[in-house]
Amino acid sequence: MIELNRDMDVKMKSGREEISLERPKSSYKTTDSGIKEILKELKEKLSDKANKHLRVDRALIYVDREKIKTDNDIKVIRSQLSTIRTDYGNRIDAIDDYINRMNSIYDNILRKSREVNSLENEVEELGIFKFKQKKYLNERIEELKNEINEFKESEFYQKNLKYTDKLDELKRERKECLEVLKM
Repeated sequence: MIELNRDMDVKMKSGREEISLERPKSSYKTTDSGIKEILKELKEKLSDKANKHLRVDRALIYVDREKIKTDNDIKVIRSQLSTIRTDYGNRIDAIDDYINRMNSIYDNILRKSREVNSLENEVEELGIFKFKQKKYLNERIEELKNEINEFKESEFYQKNLKYTDKLDELKRERKECLEVLKM
């Protein structure tokens, strides 16, 4: 009689003697290859009569034929999981990069807008007789406005959405990717 307990220890009674094969306690999952190893060891330890009586050969043939979770299958599944993990990791990196660029664009626009406002205030405060300085400041204001418009034409500037709405959407997508990776 063959008994398989939860830890995959095998005890076999053959006549008067008891044959015991123990699986390492560290392996919690039993694959067909693990069962096959146990059956091969049993086959080696049993006499021919007991082997035929207990149908160990038939069990070995079954394990060979039915390869449900062989080491190869496990390697394929692991490679698929690592592919999924890297894909989601790349998506998270892309989202982080997009958020950083978007923040950079908005920071530059704010900085340039503040500079334009301060220069416009300076021009208003200048007296009537300082034409050269006014001309220089007006040219600088136009340059800054052109730079702001260039920033607004960037793919990272959201024309139709508020900055915070787009940022919330990206953070939500990033959170979903992280949840998938935690599974």
